[in-house]
Amino acid sequence: MTWGETMRKLLGAFALTAAFVGIANSAELDARYKQMGEMTVTAGGEAYEMVIPWDTKRGRGYADEQERAGQRYISIAGGVVTQKGLPGPTRFSVSFVLINGTPIISDTELKIYAPTRRAFSLYGDAANSRFTEFNISDDGEIEARIEATLVEMDPEATTRIKVLEGAPPIDVSGLISVSLTEPD
Repeated sequence: MTWGETMRKLLGAFALTAAFVGIANSAELDARYKQMGEMTVTAGGEAYEMVIPWDTKRGRGYADEQERAGQRYISIAGGVVTQKGLPGPTRFSVSFVLINGTPIISDTELKIYAPTRRAFSLYGDAANSRFTEFNISDDGEIEARIEATLVEMDPEATTRIKVLEGAPPIDVSGLISVSLTEPD
């Protein structure tokens, strides 16, 4: 294959990926879901517009708060909306505990399903995650900015926590805006 043919294939794949992301980002949620928040996530130079939905059928949201042993545990997950209006498989999630008003992150994950299926997580020595900005109101409104370095998980592993050998870490940043209560 010549250099020109290789470049045309690469540019074609890039255009297809960009078109997919653009199409997925423009879809609206199915009536089963209400939007309780949104996030913009950039990973490896690609931007993803995601929604944080409330599932009316199950009566729960993709952002949740629980109190255990006097501590507030919060999980937030957002996904790119598919053409069918579902929270898509391309998603980002963060879980943390609030200790004296300070968020301590316990888990961060990114799953990308186009053009290939890849999962990144907060495992291994090279991974880290932190809020560079964080605000939570008394009524559960969260505005946050997150930065993370995640490692790619091995898709062939039988356990979820095996890091893909030789894969470089990926830098991720995101803006999160969500209400922890059911939307109207």
